[in-house]
Amino acid sequence: MKHLKNLFLKLTKSGKGFLLLVNIVGIIFITFENLYDSYGMMLYKTSFANATEEFWSSELLFGGLFLLVVNGLALIAVIREKHKKKK
Repeated sequence: MKHLKNLFLKLTKSGKGFLLLVNIVGIIFITFENLYDSYGMMLYKTSFANATEEFWSSELLFGGLFLLVVNGLALIAVIREKHKKKK
């Protein structure tokens, strides 16, 4: 357990590690939300095939948008920081 704590502290101190943790946690939350939304509708007589198709389409859409926005904002912050150091 101590090794995991040290790894977590080491990752959060570096910018790339923190971005990796944010990406992983965000994708996990998005996946659980999509699972709930897609397969929860099976209670209302939606077929398994339709639920699976809806899950993958929403997973690609929301997961892709999340990664694009979060990593885009991180890239903008890095570029802005480098630009400030030049001045």
